[in-house]
Amino acid sequence: ERKWGTCSSPLTVDGKLIINPGGKDASLVALDPKTGKEVWKTPGKPASYGSFISGVFGGKLQIVGYDLDSIGGWDVKSGKRLWRLAPEYDSKFNVPTPIQVGDRLLIALENNGTRLYQFKANGEIDPKPVAKHRDLSPDSHTPVVVGNRVFGIWSRFYCLDLKSGLEQVWDSDDRAFGKYGVLVASEKRVLAITLEGELILLDPLAAKFDPISRGKVFADEAGLYSHPAFVGTRMYVRGSSSLVCVELMA
Repeated sequence: ERKWGTCSSPLTVDGKLIINPGGKDASLVALDPKTGKEVWKTPGKPASYGSFISGVFGGKLQIVGYDLDSIGGWDVKSGKRLWRLAPEYDSKFNVPTPIQVGDRLLIALENNGTRLYQFKANGEIDPKPVAKHRDLSPDSHTPVVVGNRVFGIWSRFYCLDLKSGLEQVWDSDDRAFGKYGVLVASEKRVLAITLEGELILLDPLAAKFDPISRGKVFADEAGLYSHPAFVGTRMYVRGSSSLVCVELMA
């Protein structure tokens, strides 16, 4: 069972607020965001630590995320579970957020690497992945997708090609990257925030790891796990004991 309490973010979809308390009779619950009244609840397993997403897969709008020991999809209107997929290898945390890539689903998971799945016409996942990358196997970091590339951190920094079966474009053993990092992406840039509070700006189309700029925003930081917040041209980064505001340049 969970050791660290509720970690997932609430999800809004189709006028409903989705939470995952992980109760035997209320594994997932949909609430009316205006009144807080229950719309539906569905039985199932205890909750995991990851957040849910919503998207159309196999022609069906569904909620996708982890419970204690599997990833699944749930019907948005009724809460009915549509499919279940257990990791091939044991995963204790199930933290990284699944990523929608067109009509496919990208999953990066501890001990299981990064895998790309497609869906059947009835909205169920095809359990056989269409592509795999063994080494990008984060326990809590969520990769990002920019165009046809996947960027992720797991002891190294990886860039993978979605159109070539998750083939590795490049990787870097730069000392800044350990077991975790935060990535934020736009169409033209990827920003990495390391555990030690270093900001590293990258061109997502570059042929190798070649930072555009980099610099530390904390003098003495060893465990920066929080995601930044953006307000206009400013970025707010919370470290272990302080908050830093950075002005972003065009």
